[in-house]
Amino acid sequence: MMKKLRLGFVGAGYMGQLAHIENYYKMPNVEMAALAEGRARLAENVARRYGIAKVYPTHREICADKDIDAVVSIMYYSLNYGVVKDLLNAGKNVITEKPICLTSEGGKEITGIAGRKKLIYQVGYMKRFDPGVIAAREAVQEMKSTGKFGRLMYLRIWCAYGDWTQLSLPPLSTDEAPPAYPIDMEKFPEWMSKPQIEKINWWLNFYSHQTNLVRYYLGEDYSFDYANHGDNGTYLLGKSESGVNVFMEAYPYAHNHWDEGCKIYFEKATVEVRNPAPLAKQQAASVRIFRNEGAHSAITEPVIQQLNAFDAQARSFVDCVLNGTPVLSPASEALKEVELAEELAKKFFK
Repeated sequence: MMKKLRLGFVGAGYMGQLAHIENYYKMPNVEMAALAEGRARLAENVARRYGIAKVYPTHREICADKDIDAVVSIMYYSLNYGVVKDLLNAGKNVITEKPICLTSEGGKEITGIAGRKKLIYQVGYMKRFDPGVIAAREAVQEMKSTGKFGRLMYLRIWCAYGDWTQLSLPPLSTDEAPPAYPIDMEKFPEWMSKPQIEKINWWLNFYSHQTNLVRYYLGEDYSFDYANHGDNGTYLLGKSESGVNVFMEAYPYAHNHWDEGCKIYFEKATVEVRNPAPLAKQQAASVRIFRNEGAHSAITEPVIQQLNAFDAQARSFVDCVLNGTPVLSPASEALKEVELAEELAKKFFK
């Protein structure tokens, strides 16, 4: 008999339904055990559509439900600190959206709880799970280890955004107003000014995906030494622990496609990735690899399994909990994004 993960869900809003619940619903090794959602009619409608057995008003009932092995908690991220702390203390494995929380102190606390209790806390940097991104990282790491194409010199990563939904069908909705949630929202650090908070909130919500991918591609930490931030966008310059130059561009502009990617330069090779829109169904990143081998130089484009990153992320979380496979986006990595954001606020976002 197939082993099944008894899964609970906290939150059934736009992302909760389209990026998470519907992906787990398709998996044969998942039992849709419970949903916590304060909008009663919405909760009943979502539970009916996705075959969710039990409906609760808050996450606290899920904490007390001994039949639930793991929880997908998709709420506004200022609630992550309080909700995740409760879930972990109740012995539940957890996955949330990013960011992990609003302060590095809070992130360290809940990461520590997960570690002490030997629980999985996976944070939703879903681009790490994209089959194209994984293929690109494998190519980069192989080139680094063999040295065949010289030094890894430079990484350029960018995101100009665009149409991120790509004609996704709308989620179930009602005219119910979200009720006040019975837990305090986390606040940004007291030392942050209002302009800093506005910039860092924007940064964590959008561009921490790219800063997370830099670390994933390189396999090492890095920091930024220069930033230029204005109405026309932001660009940052930095360096990794081994001396790789890092250039990041963040430019919001309106168009009907999606513009995001990364290009990694060796002395004699490049690896280029083009990421799809987040909610584009059955689309993975495309990869283009140039290898300078003299008369036998070539540009290759690997054939990538067309699996959406959110779908791949869900499959990985279930596999981690059921089978103990390594966590590709652990809380410890997500914590680094909050620490980096605080560093950016202090150095550049005055």
